[in-house]
Amino acid sequence: MTIRYGDTVLLVTVCEGEPRPGIDFFPLTVDFEERMYAIGKVPGSFFRREGRPGTDATLAARMTDRPIRPLFPKGFKREVQISCLLIASDRQNPAEPFATVGASVAIGMSPLPFEQPVSSVAVGRVNGKLKAFPTYEEQEQSDLELTVAATDDSIVMLEVGAKEVSEADLIAAIEYGEKVCRELNALQREVIAAFGKPKMAWVAPNADAEIALKERVKKILAGREEELMSALKGEGFRGIDEIGKQVTEQISKE
Repeated sequence: MTIRYGDTVLLVTVCEGEPRPGIDFFPLTVDFEERMYAIGKVPGSFFRREGRPGTDATLAARMTDRPIRPLFPKGFKREVQISCLLIASDRQNPAEPFATVGASVAIGMSPLPFEQPVSSVAVGRVNGKLKAFPTYEEQEQSDLELTVAATDDSIVMLEVGAKEVSEADLIAAIEYGEKVCRELNALQREVIAAFGKPKMAWVAPNADAEIALKERVKKILAGREEELMSALKGEGFRGIDEIGKQVTEQISKE
């Protein structure tokens, strides 16, 4: 999907695949890619390929990952990749705050399970007035640089820098950001209702069974600390893998 603000356009795509066997975490990857052609330029001379992501792009990817990740269901371990590609920039409106909104809409329209829409808003304060999604010029004049990511229920992420702003003013800015996020979440729901696909059938793993399995492994390995250390020092991870196979065989027989 594409999200546009002014003449700044961001393309956000979501891909998913089968989970890797044996992983114990959610393999979510978020990329924010900037391209020179977005501002009407092409790398010159011999080097015509785009370089690696810069600091701003890396930070934008992380600030998209933070509010998105916790809204996937616990125990979900399918491979998910979110790509945010800046395809046009008007050099006035930053694209980074819209990556979270675009990712939330793309996931909401996909079959992936997702708790609820989440939005991110950049808040500045120019001449004492709060402004959502300030331009680059307004950011230079602002004494507050705040990013709020929120669902309808709660704040998911805060990122803030300020020039001696009072606590009351900061709280007011956060509440203002929350209000804008709720408006964006409502807009997301309209888009998802119109273009969304049915959600995949997914059942959360049995947490009790997983805990019981871990406890059984601990009992089998109890008192074998020296053997484990010797195996690690002697044959490295091969020795540990061999002990792991023994434990797996014992539990499988049981």
